[in-house]
Amino acid sequence: MLTAVVAIVIFINFVLAGVVGARLLRMPSEERLSPERLLGIYLVVGLLVGGLLVAVAYGAWSTQGEAESTGALTGLHAAGQVLMSVGYLCVIGFTWRTFHRGAAWARWCAVALSVLLLVSLGGRAFFEGFAISIDPGPYHWLAYVVRIAGLGWMGAMAFHYWRQMKKRLALGLADPMVVNRFALWGLFALGTILSALSEPIARVVYHLTAGDQLASADAITKVGGPIIEMALLLTSISGTVTVVALFLTFFPTKAYARWVAGEAH
Repeated sequence: MLTAVVAIVIFINFVLAGVVGARLLRMPSEERLSPERLLGIYLVVGLLVGGLLVAVAYGAWSTQGEAESTGALTGLHAAGQVLMSVGYLCVIGFTWRTFHRGAAWARWCAVALSVLLLVSLGGRAFFEGFAISIDPGPYHWLAYVVRIAGLGWMGAMAFHYWRQMKKRLALGLADPMVVNRFALWGLFALGTILSALSEPIARVVYHLTAGDQLASADAITKVGGPIIEMALLLTSISGTVTVVALFLTFFPTKAYARWVAGEAH
């Protein structure tokens, strides 16, 4: 039952990301890599296509009871990881160009995060490999940290601008829905981070529980199963947050718009 619920939430998240991303990519822009297009690429290429490939690869691997994926499954995972990295490069660029376009420190921060993400890809391609494993190497975790940092930066800036715009809203100098969208986008970033955190939590719990039988098929099946269920529960909750936040950001209902307007007065 839980698996079905999570599958539905994830499916809706993928579809919604594709719809919103396509909408952003169709928007006219004088810049080739405008913030709107960067965000659209993240949603379509990184979240929809890349995320879907990684989800399928992990789902297939979890049913095999093996310590490491092989063959076509590893290739599928590699393609997904590359596309997800493209998406997160766009997240970093979007945050820089949207919130700190004229700040030198932000430009160098974006460059540093982008370089680290590319280093992680190179390390996996030439040294570590892209096989899904119960004990991934440092390049896997480097990419993971950079992605969390990119999302954290984006979410922090969205919440910061929300707080700043609330002051203008109190003076009647801002549109309530625009102000609310900053909060929603911060929630989207937060929900995505929480979904990502389910992986290291599950891995830590598995290591502590499996002990010396870490790579055995028996431990993967008997110990890993309940831990995967726990990770799915966390993902279903955080995934619901991202779905609601993303939907209301771009497709606010009339009832929600009335509520936002009412809260502003």
